[in-house]
Amino acid sequence: MAAGKGARKVRRLRRKYTNMVLELKYLYSELDFREEELDSASQNFQEELTLYCEENNIDLFAGAQPAPQPAQTSETLEIITEPIKFPNSDIKKLFKKIAMVCHPDKLSGLSEADKEQKTKLFMKAQVEAKQGNFYKLSTIAMDLNIEMPPIQETYLNMLERESETVRRKINEIAGTYAWAWCEEDSEEGKLALIERYVELMRSIGTKIKTNDEQD
Repeated sequence: MAAGKGARKVRRLRRKYTNMVLELKYLYSELDFREEELDSASQNFQEELTLYCEENNIDLFAGAQPAPQPAQTSETLEIITEPIKFPNSDIKKLFKKIAMVCHPDKLSGLSEADKEQKTKLFMKAQVEAKQGNFYKLSTIAMDLNIEMPPIQETYLNMLERESETVRRKINEIAGTYAWAWCEEDSEEGKLALIERYVELMRSIGTKIKTNDEQD
């Protein structure tokens, strides 16, 4: 009975981990998309902002010279660069499973297209293994239909924290003026956002000018 419960727990953990990896994969994809879109949105927003200020003879900072402010409502966006760290022993086990499927020595008899695809996956797996990124190795293993090794509760906690971080980044992008402006369908709504941003920047400029005069 105890062995049966243990096996069920292993399956539950593996299934939960798989679902969390897939969710995180989606979140990273969404974050990449939004970051790319934000670049274009920010450029368009700044062009419209400049035009609005020129047409209305507006000096955003009223003579002050503060550092340029990003067109966003939240704090400056931070980019996630550090991979999730997992035990080296687990990384080696998973990489070995991937290598059994993708190593160039294992590809004889496959078509050239399949060889090329699996060789690329093997090279990618090598990079991720060296960086200690078990999450990225997991996505490669799933693409290859490789069964995951036993999953620890700590892995789930790591993935959950990473998911929360990525969700926060996505929400921060959605909170920028540039994003809201490009998502707005009506010209009235776009103009209202420009006006709100102008008021914000003028307020910042006034505070900086006052602080400079006091100094």
